[in-house]
Amino acid sequence: MQGMQGVTVEAWIKPASFKESVVVRSVGASGEERLLFDMLADGSFCFQITAGEVDYAVVSAPGILSENSWQHVAGVFGPKGLFLYIDGQLVAARKKERVPWPDIAGFFGRLGIGAYVRKNDLGSTGLFFDGQIDEVRMTGRELAPAEFLSGGSRC
Repeated sequence: MQGMQGVTVEAWIKPASFKESVVVRSVGASGEERLLFDMLADGSFCFQITAGEVDYAVVSAPGILSENSWQHVAGVFGPKGLFLYIDGQLVAARKKERVPWPDIAGFFGRLGIGAYVRKNDLGSTGLFFDGQIDEVRMTGRELAPAEFLSGGSRC
């Protein structure tokens, strides 16, 4: 998969409370963070790709999420930049700059959904999500909002 053209991470979330917590997080073989898709304590959302010493990140405005309500979150990373969508609406973007944009083929390693898994044992987890997470999907290319997971009915 050399030359991977991007990635889209998306999920439906229903936070019970606001605290820094993981929706999806990926770490490499030695425990270094690669992808962060997290809720923050102020009700904002963060999408970040880390390559070596460089972080490519976007963060929504505080208070954009609602407690006890289903919302769709999507992060898109690709040749055009890094984008964060909530309920299909663009809420944060970072256009590709002249700095080298990383090739993310074979990049992601271990995934944690609802918890940060640092190593290969259950004793190395943290930042647990307080609420519900549904229909997590990670796609190996940039998706447009029209291609995101559909709404459907959630109780």
